[in-house]
Amino acid sequence: MRTRRANSLSVALFLKWALVFEVAIAADRTPAVIVAPESPTSLEMSNRDINRIVCTNGVFEDYRYSGEKGIIVEAVGGDAFVKYQIIEEGAARKFVTVRSEFFFKCGGQMYTIFATPRDIASQTIFLGSPRAKAAEANLRIFNPLSDEERVVAISLQILSDTVPSTFSRVLLEEEYQAGLIPGADVRRLSHTHLEGIGLSAAEFQIRATRPMVLDEVMFADRRFGRSIYGITLETPQLKAGETTRVVLVYRGSER
Repeated sequence: MRTRRANSLSVALFLKWALVFEVAIAADRTPAVIVAPESPTSLEMSNRDINRIVCTNGVFEDYRYSGEKGIIVEAVGGDAFVKYQIIEEGAARKFVTVRSEFFFKCGGQMYTIFATPRDIASQTIFLGSPRAKAAEANLRIFNPLSDEERVVAISLQILSDTVPSTFSRVLLEEEYQAGLIPGADVRRLSHTHLEGIGLSAAEFQIRATRPMVLDEVMFADRRFGRSIYGITLETPQLKAGETTRVVLVYRGSER
């Protein structure tokens, strides 16, 4: 697999960021608890650990809850923390089990939560839409990466068919086209949008009509898009009838 932006990426660097990205995605595959605005939501919180509430589209402007039910809430910027108090009675510990109501004003919208405290691990709850959650996850993964490393990471997931839920991928059934690449037919297999980081990607299949060696520069053409950001080629050398794939990453939502 080869990638080109300004220069080709070394194998060592590719493997390094493939591993980092895979770990980050694995951690993000945990199902998210998402609360939509103006839609009262029942859920569970830990009655022994600190629970985190994330405002995905702004900061917390206000919040209300029943303090007499043994709850402590603190909000800083876009994060709020909920802790149920544990009462010590001699050698025994008494945990809160009564359902509570929380009202959070976040990013100009109101969110209502009916929380049942349970003996479970700390919960992270996102206030906003699934798109906002996807944007937050993508920013967390891609912000530390350089431009070239972003191209590799995105292409790796698409070419290995392990696209995470934070990517919005549409599979296509297009016919092969001749004339885009000399000696080959080309068809688009999928289009992927990455919420929150201003990038999208298209996956193409190349079918050789004669023995050939492909190069990334063949795809740096306006017929493949006006805002190409990076190109990753799966296999450069093909015999007649063989196929390979290429991923083009774009700035913006080009289709």
